[in-house]
Formats: sequence, structure tokens, C-alpha cells
Amino acid sequence: MLVLSRKLNETILIGENIRVTLLGIDGDKIKIGVDAPRDVKVFREELIEATKSTNKQALDAPIVSFDLSKMKKQPAAETAEAAKPATTTIKAAKAEKTDKTEKAEEIEKAEKAEEAEEAEAAETTEAAEAAETPEI
Repeated sequence: MLVLSRKLNETILIGENIRVTLLGIDGDKIKIGVDAPRDVKVFREELIEATKSTNKQALDAPIVSFDLSKMKKQPAAETAEAAKPATTTIKAAKAEKTDKTEKAEEIEKAEKAEEAEEAEAAETTEAAEAAETPEI
């Protein structure tokens, strides 16, 4: 890992088209701006880990299945009554899966909002740098 020290408003170049700028320092937090092409994806690592964890939990969730061939024939009224608990279980499983999907969507929305905020901060920094740069 390359470790660099930067002062406020100093920039690090990664390759030819990625710029990382130190925008602010507030206690134990720093604010950085990443200026990169649209095809380069920039994510916060903790959000990626949270998404992976949520996806793993969804994959590990129990799958409810029934072997209908083992059921003996019952009159229609009894069959409908016996199926109610199974229907409830399936509905609960679907609701849980929906909750997990909604959480993943919330994380994705938060990532996009943060990307937009970072892009806006980078544009502001570029504008400020352009204003400070003397014309020759």
C-alpha cells in the first residue's frame, strides 16, 4: 500500500484520469473528492461489505418446499384448511425477502446520493482551483 501525506486541497493523481483531492478535515474524519470518468465505479467499502452480507443472508434463508406426492387425498374443505399454515409460511418468506430487497435498494440509493455529492464537491473544487489559477 502506498501511503501519502496531503495537505488541505492537495490532489493525488491515479493514472491519467483519476484525481483524489483532500477537501476537508473535521476531527477524526476527512472529506475527499474523487474525480473519475463515469465508467470508473467508486464505492465506499463498508457499503459493499453490507451489500455482500445482505445478499449472503438472503441466499442462506431457508427455502420452503412441499412434497405433494406424500399427501393423502382429503376432501376439498380439509385440504384448504391444511394449506393455510403453509400459505402463511410462504407469505412470511416472501415478506422477508422483500424486506431484504428494500434494504439493498436503500443502500444503492445511498451510494448513488453519495456519488452525486462527491461529484458536486469535485466540481466545486475544480471551479475553485480554476478561479485560483492565474492566467499566463
